Amino acid sequence: MSAVLLFYWHFDPKLISIAAIIGAYFRLYDHKHTPISSLLCTPRISEPPSFTPDMNTSQDKATTEQTSQIETQLAPAPFDDQTADIILISSDNVHFYVHKLLLSLVSPVFQTMFGLPSHDKQETQDGRPCLAVAEDRHRLVQLLSWCDPRCSPTLTRLEDFQIVWELADKYSMDDIMTKVKNTLASVNKGISANPLTAFALSTRFGCKELAIRSAREVLEIPFRKWEIIPEMKHLSAFALQHLIQYRHKCEDAASSVAKDMDWVNRSLYPG
Repeated sequence: MSAVLLFYWHFDPKLISIAAIIGAYFRLYDHKHTPISSLLCTPRISEPPSFTPDMNTSQDKATTEQTSQIETQLAPAPFDDQTADIILISSDNVHFYVHKLLLSLVSPVFQTMFGLPSHDKQETQDGRPCLAVAEDRHRLVQLLSWCDPRCSPTLTRLEDFQIVWELADKYSMDDIMTKVKNTLASVNKGISANPLTAFALSTRFGCKELAIRSAREVLEIPFRKWEIIPEMKHLSAFALQHLIQYRHKCEDAASSVAKDMDWVNRSLYPG
């Protein structure tokens, strides 16, 4: 119809009104032969989006629950004691149920933290306050085992001694540091394999007996094969100088024996 109107407008603008009347007549004629239902204005309803059931929903839910269980774990006994009054949360989200009294007796640092006023935003679980610490589960078990009378901790590796000592020093557990020092004096495993590590730890912790034994084991390693180990950064220049000086004295003593043969019983070798 728009093309017809443009046609009449091109020849005579006045004819456009006649063309419009004719067009309206034809539209009315068409409507007379159209069912009344088609003339009613019905709103256009868009079809709802298709729904495809997710077959992995239950699997994803199970995976989420399993992940949640992995993320939040309960510490091994006796640190799962439900009579405890505070929860320590390790850096890898393991919950340790401990008693404030026990930690306060061995650590003034924990005693101060427990004495701080609580606030509304403090995390709680099962009615107990939660305290997040920087140590992971392994290091926390090592430390707390020395604080709980229900445990009988044993240290056989030099690495474990270092872990407990550093954490006890961090939380000002002087009694624990003394116990670790006394236990370190009797350790034998690992000294022959890592004498430099043993010497560095013994001098750092003030364990004279272990320092002497490890210094003797260091003699078995040629000086040019001494390795740079992380524990050496805690070794003072004074202690290192003593170790090197001890080595030189042992070398001088050995060479003097080789040069002076008076100690040999010449009667056993006639001629």
